Amino acid sequence: MAPSASSGCAGYPAPPGPGSTGGSGAEARAGRVRADAVLAERITAIHAESDGTYGAPRVTAELRDAGVRVHHERVARVMRARGIVGPSMD
Repeated sequence: MAPSASSGCAGYPAPPGPGSTGGSGAEARAGRVRADAVLAERITAIHAESDGTYGAPRVTAELRDAGVRVHHERVARVMRARGIVGPSMD
């Protein structure tokens, strides 16, 4: 039997097309906003515990030690957006 144009490899269904996540883009954005708000609370707590001395790399390490799967660029973005800054290197 020849595979149809819409079937995937070896009888598996074809992957969804670009932009097809099962939900609307607005729902996905709203989910990220909520997740970022929760992450920002944890970042704020870690930053405060360090007396404001931890920047994004150390905050990321603390989050990972606590079992949070997060990328350092996301931590830096959330910190920038909330005005949370580490020590200056003056």
